[in-house]
Amino acid sequence: MKVFATFLKYFISCVGLLTLSVQTFAYVTEEENHDAIKQVVAAFIEKNIQTNSGERVNVDVGYIDGRLSLARCTIPLEPFTGNSNNNANMIVGVRCEGVQPWKIYVPVRVAIYKKVVVASNPLNKGIPLTAEDLRLTEQNTANLNSGFYTEKDALIGKVLTRSVSAGMPLTNAYLENPVLIQRGQMVTLLVKKGELEVTSHGIALNKGRVGDVIAVKNTSSKRVIEGTVMTGQMVEVYVS
Repeated sequence: MKVFATFLKYFISCVGLLTLSVQTFAYVTEEENHDAIKQVVAAFIEKNIQTNSGERVNVDVGYIDGRLSLARCTIPLEPFTGNSNNNANMIVGVRCEGVQPWKIYVPVRVAIYKKVVVASNPLNKGIPLTAEDLRLTEQNTANLNSGFYTEKDALIGKVLTRSVSAGMPLTNAYLENPVLIQRGQMVTLLVKKGELEVTSHGIALNKGRVGDVIAVKNTSSKRVIEGTVMTGQMVEVYVS
């Protein structure tokens, strides 16, 4: 009877050790779900990205190598900012600071959609834009690094620096103000000194757009002065 009792104790202890070993093995080999990591990354981007009214955001979390084995984290995963090449391409880090810590970096592509002004039909270089040349359509603005427009009125009268195809977003890279004053044109000089204003007349010595500084020869004094193009007829001159 003594022998049987001793055997029974030994058997129970062996079963206990075996159970503990199985539980420990299961714990060690349990892996973090890659989809769960990607969800953490997407939520982090959507929470922190800055958007304006009328914008729609799409987050495309990049591929995580299926061969990568990461221990399941015993505490919530912690996302953090990695780096970004531009507004469209980012790197987001995710770290686990649990029993078996690890860290991974995940590529992300962000698209921010908004209605912007595009060419309604093929447009030639040098032609002043009209309302009929323009329409609004939703575009991924994260890729429009040269600036874009959301109001058609802001582009009417501007001139294209290159020909564009229908549907192309019209950015600052393709636009310039039209030439308002031509070389040799008679212009009105608005001379300002403090609160005093005097008008005179002159001849433009070079062409100019709104905001350009051009040289003008005063027809009365014959002096050459510089002023800022305000309209197609007026150049403003400040005298200190």
